[in-house]
Amino acid sequence: MFDHDEGFETTEGDVALVSGVGELADLAHALKMVSKVDWSAMPAEIVADAVLDFAKLDAVLASSQLDAIDSFDRDGLVVHRGTPAQWMAWRTREPKYVTDRQVRVAKSLRGLPVTKAALAAGEISYAHATTMSRLANNKDVAWALPAAERDDLIPGAKDWGWKAFQKLVRKFEEVADLTQGEGKDKFGDGSRELNLSQTFGGRWRLDGWSPSIEGEIINNELARITKQMLDEDWAKARAEHGENARSADLCRTAAQRRHDAMVEMARRSSGTSKAGRPCVNIHVDLETFKQGLRELAGLPAAYPTNGIRQTDGGINVSVREVLNAAMAGHVRRLVFTDDGDLVNMGDRRRFFTGKLREAIELRDRTCQHPTCALPAVFCEADHIEPHSRGGPTTIGNGQLLCSFHNRQKGAREYVPWWDTDIGQLFWLTHPPI
Repeated sequence: MFDHDEGFETTEGDVALVSGVGELADLAHALKMVSKVDWSAMPAEIVADAVLDFAKLDAVLASSQLDAIDSFDRDGLVVHRGTPAQWMAWRTREPKYVTDRQVRVAKSLRGLPVTKAALAAGEISYAHATTMSRLANNKDVAWALPAAERDDLIPGAKDWGWKAFQKLVRKFEEVADLTQGEGKDKFGDGSRELNLSQTFGGRWRLDGWSPSIEGEIINNELARITKQMLDEDWAKARAEHGENARSADLCRTAAQRRHDAMVEMARRSSGTSKAGRPCVNIHVDLETFKQGLRELAGLPAAYPTNGIRQTDGGINVSVREVLNAAMAGHVRRLVFTDDGDLVNMGDRRRFFTGKLREAIELRDRTCQHPTCALPAVFCEADHIEPHSRGGPTTIGNGQLLCSFHNRQKGAREYVPWWDTDIGQLFWLTHPPI
């Protein structure tokens, strides 16, 4: 047994190990030899491959460390007052939130065999393991995790980049958490309130909370009017300063425009006797909708693992919210073909307007440039294959782009290409041959 009062010490590059485990001594010796390598004297290709090797070995070492931490936690060995994480923080001098996470990940890997094997093989990183641990500790999605880990998440972590993996995780959470959006905020199911109070100086203070669907109704109309006001402000600025007008020349700030847009919403409401019917589109797959109806009727429900329940703005909603909105008559169904065309809406015309533009907004939701996520309300609908080259004005040949990326289309690194086989838009450095 080792002396608890000893610390981690180094002498001439050697790590002073305290466990007496021979394998760790061999590892320390190997690391000492690696530290003597003069990487600057090696070809760049070799150094690049070595960087990848280091990443793989780092994952393998993390796997072995987590195995040891898991055993330490299982055995309940108490060598100091407190939990294993507290003891580790004291001895390693790391922040406790770091050691807490290490213990949590080590325990989670007991129920994540695919993740554990991939980490031990150096096929995924410790960052992937911590994400999987977070999912394993989320009771709302745990029911669907074993299949998703095996079939989607870990294969995606092996083959794709980090952002794509995170997108897979978000998609999984959206589908698996059947109560998404319920009780997630400060006020739970009663998450709607609005406070408007007048201050001593006569000004008004406005704040509140709104549920996801109702909040999107407000946001969509507010964003639409704000966009109109922004266009007006730019027109005034260009009239005064010419085409070289800058954002600093605008007569209102973004916050001031949002305020004025809210006032305009109130003015329009008071100026009409007919109540409006604002619409929020909820994207839900048919099978999820059917299973939700079965559950509502008290029958067993088996939700699909690839379903979707989102508003246009990308806000995840629960199955209950979907059903409530459907029964209230605030949801409409739009049927798309596999190629991305909206059934019976492929009219031939020069511009994307009316329902044709709306259909593209429902599909794309944001600017389709890979570096941009500007919401649909601020984007322009334009042709993928230019109209001047015979490109049709159809859903399949339409896309949303913000004004900047629409002006830059085809002039810079990326060019758009619509894959008609799978009905998906790609941005490529060169069109496929």
